[in-house]
Amino acid sequence: MSDTDLIDIAAAREKLRSDRVGQLYAERLIQEGRLSPEALPEGARTESKEAKALRIRAARFPLVRFGDLTVSAVPWLIDGLLPRGALTVIFGESGSMKSFVAMTAGFCIGTGLPFFGLRVKRPGNIVYLAAEGHEGLARRSAAWAKANGVNLSVFPIFVSKIGASLLDPETMADAAAALAQVAAMVGPPDGVFLDTWAESLAGDENSTLDTTAGLRAFARLCEPYGCARIAVHHTGQAAKDRERGSYALRAAADLMLRVTKDASGVAVMSCSKSRDVAPPAEMAFELKDITLDVLDDEGLEVHSAVLVQADVPDLESVAGVPPASAAVLRELEQGSGTPAQLAARLGRPTNSVRATCSRLAASGQIVKIAGVWMLPAPSAPSAPCAHRAAPCAHRTAPGSIDPVRGAVRAPEDGAEIW
Repeated sequence: MSDTDLIDIAAAREKLRSDRVGQLYAERLIQEGRLSPEALPEGARTESKEAKALRIRAARFPLVRFGDLTVSAVPWLIDGLLPRGALTVIFGESGSMKSFVAMTAGFCIGTGLPFFGLRVKRPGNIVYLAAEGHEGLARRSAAWAKANGVNLSVFPIFVSKIGASLLDPETMADAAAALAQVAAMVGPPDGVFLDTWAESLAGDENSTLDTTAGLRAFARLCEPYGCARIAVHHTGQAAKDRERGSYALRAAADLMLRVTKDASGVAVMSCSKSRDVAPPAEMAFELKDITLDVLDDEGLEVHSAVLVQADVPDLESVAGVPPASAAVLRELEQGSGTPAQLAARLGRPTNSVRATCSRLAASGQIVKIAGVWMLPAPSAPSAPCAHRAAPCAHRTAPGSIDPVRGAVRAPEDGAEIW
């Protein structure tokens, strides 16, 4: 760089401190490549009109380094099952209990009660957009409330009296206003349910264009709140193992939960797609009849039903005990443990083990003391355990102490004393 250039740069620096002429002079030097913007004093750097337009446009499409992304934990609503901010599709044949599953999940989130052994990590506000079966929903909700001893009127769980029409802008504007009203009353919605997807779409569910437009409308409805989106849907007529209609729904979903019901009336919920989170363990349900505090016009009791947890059917069950339950019982024979400890020993997800332990505890097969699961201490000698053909490991030698139960077996007659 010549002495003349240095004088020009020095002059530009001096002028920039006092007037616009210096700034224009510096812009010319930058355009001619004789001056770098970084050489200008702080606060006096300038850019061309083209560079400014480029900067403004680029700000609308921000790029960041991977290393600058923020790492955070999955914001679960129901631990290990329903994440906040995601699109979950619960699908199954007609009568498979898929709507029971969705409603129960919504009730648990709204009240904070556990979902069959899975903890509700964030109790929140629920909006259930029901497109069909409103009379049935009233009976089902009353049955759930009675079975769980709660008054749903005091919890922030709302249901629509008409269905959403995702492809109708006027209806969606009304729905958005209704959600905004909920947000003003009790706070932002944490979960919005659509039941069912086909009825709520109000379009051709086989059309990629209609399905994509419906997905965008659903996302726009929930975007201000960052809430979970849950859609209840049907299976196909021919392909019972997948959801009905356009594949665009599956492509957009973060989680796909399939519900199937067998001849015995047990419904199994399994994961057929999971994006970014571990697939939840299979869960099984059956219906329990509930008598409502209502009489019909003939004076007869009105009935409905609630979901209760069942063991996942398995052809390899031993003596009627499912393998998952049997594995936990066998592990507890070796020593007590928390769900996390048992999960590590069994090589299974913690949530799955926690749910299995809850089922075993409900049937009195195990107990929990100070957060630790263990086998109970019977008051009398018990028959051989059903979960294994060979004698249990807790049948200790005469005079020895069982490390799990603290039992002492009397040496003189072989009877166990607890």
